Amino acid sequence: MHGYQLQTFLTKFKSERTARYSKQMEFEFAIESLQVECLKSKVVVIKPIRASLFLVQGLFSQLERLKILNLVRDPRPTIISQKIYINDFDSVSDYAANLCFRISNDISMSNLLTVLYPSSIVRIRYEIFTTKPVDTSKNLYQLLNLTFTKGIQYVIWKKTSSGISGEGPLNPVKGNSAKNGQ
Repeated sequence: MHGYQLQTFLTKFKSERTARYSKQMEFEFAIESLQVECLKSKVVVIKPIRASLFLVQGLFSQLERLKILNLVRDPRPTIISQKIYINDFDSVSDYAANLCFRISNDISMSNLLTVLYPSSIVRIRYEIFTTKPVDTSKNLYQLLNLTFTKGIQYVIWKKTSSGISGEGPLNPVKGNSAKNGQ
C-alpha cells in the first residue's frame, strides 16, 4: 500500500478522475446552456443521422408544429465511400442491400407521412440540394415560414458555390457543392 508505483498510480488515478469529473460538469453545463437557448428559439433544427422515419413518425402526435426534411441521396456514392472499410465482396454486397432496404423503407414511410401530414414533411434529393443550394434553401425557408434575406443567400452562396473551400474534413465550407453531389 505504500510502494512508490502504487502511490504514483493512485495519484494519477485521482487526478484523471478529477479531470473527468470536471469535464463531465463542463459538458453538462454546456448542454443546459444549449437547452436554454433552444427553448428561446423560434425554430429548432435537429439533424439526426440515419434516423428511420418509422421511428420519427410518432413525434407528430407530440409536436404539433413538427416539420421533417427528409434528405434522400443516391446510395451508390455512400456504398463506394464505405467500400474502403469493408474487406470482402459479400460484406459490401450485404452493406449495399441493408442501405438500400433502409432507404426504400424511409421513402415508403415518407410517402405515407406526406399523405397524413402534407404540410409537415418535405423530401429533398441531396443531388438537387448540392446543385441548387440557394433555390432549395429558399424553398425550405418558405416551408418553415422564415424570411430568406439577401444576407442568408450570400452565406449559402459563400459556403457552397464561391469556389473557396474551408480546411479540414469537418469544415462546412465546400467551395463548390455541385461537385460534392455527383
